[in-house]
Order: sequence, then structure tokens, then C-alpha cells
Amino acid sequence: MKTLVIVGNDKLGRKFIKSINSEKFEIILDESSSIKRVFKLIQRGSLKFPLIFKMFLSDFFRKDYPLSKEYKSIKNNSDLINIIKDGCIKQIVVYRGGLIVSKKVIGLGVKILNIHCAKIPEYGGIGVLNRALKDKAYEQEATLHIITEGIDEGEVVIVEPYKLEESLSYMENENAAYEAGIKLFNKYFV
Repeated sequence: MKTLVIVGNDKLGRKFIKSINSEKFEIILDESSSIKRVFKLIQRGSLKFPLIFKMFLSDFFRKDYPLSKEYKSIKNNSDLINIIKDGCIKQIVVYRGGLIVSKKVIGLGVKILNIHCAKIPEYGGIGVLNRALKDKAYEQEATLHIITEGIDEGEVVIVEPYKLEESLSYMENENAAYEAGIKLFNKYFV
């Protein structure tokens, strides 16, 4: 079975690629996020400026992991559909993906899994680590779940527990969450 791994093209995503046996999988970079999308999320109230600032600072100061080779990328669901059809893909795993997988992609019958680095359904969606810290929900878990039409609502396959710590910075807590996601991937996809 050919497994496609879709990874957000940022420092955390590149660290993920460096931390897995990337030769075993077909890796595609998710480049669907844009400044336009950020403004839409702000307009909807899904993101607030203080959180965007925390995320920006965290990414700015986080260590980068340059990629050792070129990877294909996707920007939308049409790109994903073409890759699925051209590559005989049977399973997809998403890590830090910004693309909202469409009903049409789900309808292709490919098993699509997502690694979400917080408990679901309680902490599904975007900006959840900030929310978990505010709620003092320090006992967290990275989840591998089936992608459905609802965001982070699919059946959970496996979890990897971790702890957030009030005394740590947002970046350090975010790093812990995504480390748990890497650990989960490496356990499940041996």
C-alpha cells in the first residue's frame, strides 16, 4: 500500500520530515496556507492577533531543518486529487496540514488520517494549544484520527500522551506537542 504523507511546509513540518524514515513514504509539502487565509480566519474569529503574534515569534525563534531534497507540493484539493490518481495512493497521512480536505477527496475512497497534536474533539481546530493552556488542560495527547468532513472529528486510531507546562513558553509547549506527533507517527508507521 502506497502511503502519501502531506506535511505543512514550515519549521515544524520540516523537523517532522527529518525525524521520520522519509524514504518509506511519498512526501508532499502542503503550501495551501497564505496571508489571505490568515485574514479569513481572523475575520471568522478563529484566530486572534495575540495568538498570531505568539505563533509568529515561536516560528521565528524555532530551529529550522532545511530539507535535503526537493518535494512536490500541493496548494488545493485539485492538486491532491491529481496526486492521488497519478500515484495509486491508498493511504494519506497529514501532519501540520493547512488544506481542508474536501468532500470530493474523501469520496475517492482513500484512507485519510490526520495527526492532530491535541486531544480531540475537545481541542480540535486551529490555535488549540493556546486554548488548552488557558483552560489549564495540561494533560494532552497527539491523536491520529480518520479525516471526515468535520474538522478533527473523525474516529481516533491511536494517541500519544504528553504534558503542557504552565511555566514554559508557548514555543516550548508547541514543540512538546509536535514532538508527541512525531513520536506517534514513528510508532504507528513502523
